[in-house]
Amino acid sequence: PVLADLEASVRLRTKSGKSQHRLAGIVFRQVDERNYYFAGIHTGEDKLVLVRVSNGKHQTIESNKLNLKNNTWLTLKVVADGTNLRVLLDGDTKLRAEDN
Repeated sequence: PVLADLEASVRLRTKSGKSQHRLAGIVFRQVDERNYYFAGIHTGEDKLVLVRVSNGKHQTIESNKLNLKNNTWLTLKVVADGTNLRVLLDGDTKLRAEDN
């Protein structure tokens, strides 16, 4: 399948909690449930992550430590232009990667 160029964004609100596995973000360039990309916020680790899932195996392509404040609205955006991937948070590019 051809993986198209795209821009997608979502508004997220951070929340505290007991779970170490709180994730919120965007799934994109999805072929099926075992092959896709995910860009999002991992609140348990205060990280912004870009993950490739290939044949069900997760690989973090890039990540960036954040200083998240509870109950804050953020805008997460993904830009996929050819092989170039960018993840923006509130308009600032935080992650860049090549899609091989």
